[in-house]
Amino acid sequence: MRRSLVVALTLFIVVVSAAGVRAQRRWFQQTPVDAPIDKAPTYDGKFTFARLKFTTGPGGYYFFGLPAWAHGYIPIPQRGENSRSEDDLVKILKAVSDMSIHLDGTKVVDVSDPELFMYPVVYTTEPGFMELSDKDVANLREYLLKGGFVIFDDFRGQDWYNFSENMRRVFPNEQLVQLDVTHPIFHSFFDIKTLDFEQAYDRGGPAQFWGMFPNNDRSKPLRLIANGLRARRSVERGVQARCELRDLRDDPLSLGAPTGLTRPPTSSDVIAATPVIHRNVRCAKLNV
Repeated sequence: MRRSLVVALTLFIVVVSAAGVRAQRRWFQQTPVDAPIDKAPTYDGKFTFARLKFTTGPGGYYFFGLPAWAHGYIPIPQRGENSRSEDDLVKILKAVSDMSIHLDGTKVVDVSDPELFMYPVVYTTEPGFMELSDKDVANLREYLLKGGFVIFDDFRGQDWYNFSENMRRVFPNEQLVQLDVTHPIFHSFFDIKTLDFEQAYDRGGPAQFWGMFPNNDRSKPLRLIANGLRARRSVERGVQARCELRDLRDDPLSLGAPTGLTRPPTSSDVIAATPVIHRNVRCAKLNV
């Protein structure tokens, strides 16, 4: 059951990356807005689509003021949207599979909430703006160790650095590794013959899918999958942007001020800088 859920939902991020439906641009808005959360269906053993809620870091309210976790959850009328992304997705899952699935609602679950363990697969959008407390890290680690699976979706260049640093906090001895088309995840439901297509949204570039395995053993089940663009130049540009910014905690929507770094960092640099845009990330030697 878990395997079919993982495969079907993973197919979703592959298709979205390929098609570029509702391709995004950056609509900057300085004022955060509320993201009301609907009551989830009563837990009864049926599959319920679950979206991971987390603290949004500085800069993460760029899209119509929504918190980063809520992109797609709150429809944007200005874009012609009248339904949630997951409302459409669960209908597709119901049509193409024999899953017993709730069509009458979805779940938003906080990364630190014990209820996270009731949902074997959770979806996360804009994790490049995800801030994790120590409690969040511990709960997410325990969830993944017990067999939970997370789909991380929607990255743009510098977003990857914050995400990868947070995953390093969750599993310090495990690495994110790029998946190729030979991995069974791409052949367990639909047969995905190639990953040679351009990434969707506004960034272009080749599609990339990354995963993490227990003890870095690729023969073991995936812990997570991320459709990230981790080109070296993008990572370094992201580190530069974060390491040039002063502490933004008092004014999380401002752009901060440079510390005087006069050149882009390289993989051999240890960058001495003031606190970074995401307070859980430190400027350090890049592992690219």
